[in-house]
Amino acid sequence: MKPKRMVIESIIVISSFVLTALLLNALTGSPVFGKKTIDINLHDTYFVIELSLPLILTPGLIFITIIYLFRNTYAHFKNHLQNLVLLGSLFLLNLFTIQAIQPVTKVTAMLGGKWTVQPPLPNQAQSDKVPVSPVSELADILFYVEIILLLILVAAAVLTGKNWKRKNRNVDALPK
Repeated sequence: MKPKRMVIESIIVISSFVLTALLLNALTGSPVFGKKTIDINLHDTYFVIELSLPLILTPGLIFITIIYLFRNTYAHFKNHLQNLVLLGSLFLLNLFTIQAIQPVTKVTAMLGGKWTVQPPLPNQAQSDKVPVSPVSELADILFYVEIILLLILVAAAVLTGKNWKRKNRNVDALPK
């Protein structure tokens, strides 16, 4: 591989992570790397999430995966370094998605699936009240996202393998 190509790809990956860090800084209102937690105020609920490396890297990996998926589709998966960056980012994104499912299921178990919509409607009968658990639905959504990411990873690996040039091997000239 040419060193110039490696430098260009490295600059794209690093700038993607820097752009993601700036976006997270703008969305949370505080520097991401200087704090140990992120405070999220949603409507009437206040979440405090401990920062971890997968939580910080996941938005950057999503951004890199989208960029390289479009770049590889445009280049017909002919560039080996782009293919390797795409496969690596998809693999890490799959690992982080698996890691994200576990805390979501723990929160679901902790809440017991007993969330109800408040305030209750006056015309609603007692038998019609169904507990709502958005956290359990989030675990299902993450599971399906995981399946989609794995399918994209397999498709990208197959297309990369088809376009990988093999060295000229003379099969007929085997040693006797």
